[in-house]
Amino acid sequence: MLYLIYENSFEGFLTAVFDAFYLRRTDIHLLSECAEPPLLFDCRTVSSDSIKAMRVQKSIKQRLGTNTLWTIFTAWLSHDENIEDILLSYLRLAFKLGADISKMSQNDAVFKTISTAERVKREAHRFKEFVRFKKYKDIYIADIFPDFEILPLIVRHFSERFNDQNFIIRDKHYHKALIYYDKRAVIADITEFWEPDDMDKDEFEDMWKKYYSAMCIESRKSRRRMLSFMPLKYHRYMPEKRPDFSGE
Repeated sequence: MLYLIYENSFEGFLTAVFDAFYLRRTDIHLLSECAEPPLLFDCRTVSSDSIKAMRVQKSIKQRLGTNTLWTIFTAWLSHDENIEDILLSYLRLAFKLGADISKMSQNDAVFKTISTAERVKREAHRFKEFVRFKKYKDIYIADIFPDFEILPLIVRHFSERFNDQNFIIRDKHYHKALIYYDKRAVIADITEFWEPDDMDKDEFEDMWKKYYSAMCIESRKSRRRMLSFMPLKYHRYMPEKRPDFSGE
C-alpha cells in the first residue's frame, strides 16, 4: 500500500491525482500533509506541480465538464477524513464512464462526492447571510468559524456586494483570510490574527443589536424556530446573538 502525501492545497491534491494515475496502482491512497501519516506503509511526499495540476484540471474539464471539476473542488474543501480517496475513486470511475457518471448515484464514491459538495455549498450559502462586519479605521472586518473551508465559495458574493469597500473576512478555523482591497480579492494564509484593542467599539454592532431588538416581538419568540433559521454554531460572531446581549 502506497500513501502519497501532498501539500495542503487543491493544486497539491491535483498533483497527487496525476501521480496516482501515472503509477497505475490500485493500492494508492492520498493524504494531506496536515494529516497523521501511517507508520507501517510506504509514504511518498508529492511536491505541488502546477503543470501536472493543470493537466488534470484540463482533462476533467474536457472529458467530464466544468461542473464536475467544481463539484470535486467543493467536496475537497470539506477536508473530511478520507475525502481524497473518495475523490480519487470518483475520478477513476468518471474517466471510465464519462458523462454516464451522473447515473451512478448508487456508487459509494459518487454519492459521497456529490453529497459532500452539497454540504459545503449549504454552509457557504449560510455564511452569506450570517457574516457580520465591524469597521476598523478604513476597513471592514468580519470573523467566521466554519466547519468547511468556504472562503473560495463566498469570495465572489462579497466582492460584488461590497465592491466599493475594503474588507477582510477572517476564517479562524482554517487560519485564512479573504482580503478585498482596492478592487482586488485574495485569500491568504494567516498564522496569527491581529486583534486591535479598540476592535469592540463599533457602531455596526450597536446597529445590529438595535435592529434585532426592533424586529423581535417578545410574545412571538420561539427559540426552536429561531435556531432552525439561525443555528447556534453561527452565533459566535453575531453581535445580536452574543450571550452578553440582553435581547438573547
